Amino acid sequence: ADGSPLPYQVVTLEYRMDSTVSTSDAPPVVLGVMPQQWVQAMGPKLLRPGRLLKFSVREGGIMFAPDGRPAGAALAYEGCGNQRRGRADAFNKILFQQLARTNPIKLEHLLQSLSGLGGARAGGNEVAGMEDG
Repeated sequence: ADGSPLPYQVVTLEYRMDSTVSTSDAPPVVLGVMPQQWVQAMGPKLLRPGRLLKFSVREGGIMFAPDGRPAGAALAYEGCGNQRRGRADAFNKILFQQLARTNPIKLEHLLQSLSGLGGARAGGNEVAGMEDG
């Protein structure tokens, strides 16, 4: 591990009886539907409900419906997930990592945010319980 990020985000999703793959959320967020030919080729021994599978999130990223709900993701199957892990990734983790990869926060933006706090203090010397000094 040289500290470089993988070219694509890798997520672990749970296979469901209706051939969809979803997150561990309650209710689950469905991010993809497995092609029927692929499901038949893999067979019921490998693909059973609850099975963890690894996917990479490709160029299309995570898609949203017009009402803002998740509508799927551009997924590529990478292999079986570690079953000892116990559960799939949560949607908030997947989304956070996707945003960090596609829209990283730059130091300049953080500094601008901090400099904007000065005007929001309403003339006082304290911000979040800390004194200037």
